[in-house]
Amino acid sequence: KQWYQRRVRGSDGSVPTSNKDGCNTCDAGTYMLANRTACETCGVGNISTSGAISCEACPGAGQYTTDNINCLECEEGKEPNSEKSDCVECDVGYYKSASNDTCQECPSGWYSDSPGASSCTKCPAGTKEVNNTCEKCPAGEYQDSEGADSCKTCPTGEYSDGVNDDNDSDRGDVTCSSCDLGQKLWTNQTGCEDCKAGEFQNVTGATTCSDCTDGYYSGVKAATCTNCDEGKESSSEHTTCVPCGKGSYQNDEEGPTCQVCPTGTYTNDVGQTSCTNCEPGTNQSRTGQHSCADCTAGYFAENYASDTCTECADGYTSTGRAPECMICPQGKYSNDGHTVCLNCSANYYQPSKGATESGCTVCEDNFYSNTGASECTQCPDNMYSVGGDSCQDCPAADDIETALASQEKQKEKCQSDLGAVCFSQ
Repeated sequence: KQWYQRRVRGSDGSVPTSNKDGCNTCDAGTYMLANRTACETCGVGNISTSGAISCEACPGAGQYTTDNINCLECEEGKEPNSEKSDCVECDVGYYKSASNDTCQECPSGWYSDSPGASSCTKCPAGTKEVNNTCEKCPAGEYQDSEGADSCKTCPTGEYSDGVNDDNDSDRGDVTCSSCDLGQKLWTNQTGCEDCKAGEFQNVTGATTCSDCTDGYYSGVKAATCTNCDEGKESSSEHTTCVPCGKGSYQNDEEGPTCQVCPTGTYTNDVGQTSCTNCEPGTNQSRTGQHSCADCTAGYFAENYASDTCTECADGYTSTGRAPECMICPQGKYSNDGHTVCLNCSANYYQPSKGATESGCTVCEDNFYSNTGASECTQCPDNMYSVGGDSCQDCPAADDIETALASQEKQKEKCQSDLGAVCFSQ
């Protein structure tokens, strides 16, 4: 028996026949057991050639076998299962092309949204890839390239609102935009807002609007402020221009706001560019007035734009609204009030103009004057005066000495006029 077994033992890869009269080579797909007693089918996913003493896996990572003899390549979009007995589709987010043995994860910025993909697709511009999904770039960000895994922040001074030019709801902005002049950029860079009336913005990308300065105004979304016309000033909110009120004015030389008229001037209407000077004979002592006051009697104002009236000097008078005082004529005078020239009293005279009451001079004895006289008149012959506005007849010669005993000058005149002897002085 021992000798027979030695005689019929086959070479490697062959086993004894059933009646032990020879050896059979193991078929492809099988292998010889170690005890050389039988051929065994290769395990799942393994192959062998005829007369094999062992099986081995298909050499390619992307190969599989269904008959333990031939290795096959999985088609695109599929890879061998774990036993290499069949092909299975690549999972979502993976792909397999002809150049790959197994399914590969889509690279960053790419995606596959169905099983069995032979390639991945780039996320479009305006999106970013997150977990195999293309998410739209949010407002304030953008993406101008395909196949990105992140979005870019808008540059300083620009914005994106998250809505692309094609109004594709699945994609965000591919570029950022600048605000119009007259707008301000939201600080989160997601949009713009019009400047309010009274504000302006003349550069793009600013996050604030500037207030119009005094003398200027603007409407909504203004790139510049507009200068108010002369005679007007801007409202407190700088949204419009309002005329200067009575007693005030505005012009570009004086500044952007309405100014009160100074003393000596006025305006009697709104929207004036200058003040009117008070005329001679009038004055204005207060600022911001819309009329001038007449100088009262006894006062005058000789210049334009007077802020006060001046009292006439003694010897002068004025009526109301006088640009100058009038000098009192001969025979007249003025003192307190200076509203009228008064006559010198009877028996007084004033030969000069512009006199005061103290300037009226009493007439000498035997002279007389009426009121307002510029000189005294000597009494005629045989008449005398003791003061007043008339002369009296001299007494009879015999009565002169007695009647005029206390009035020496009058006595002398009457005696002289009668041819009497002159008395020594």
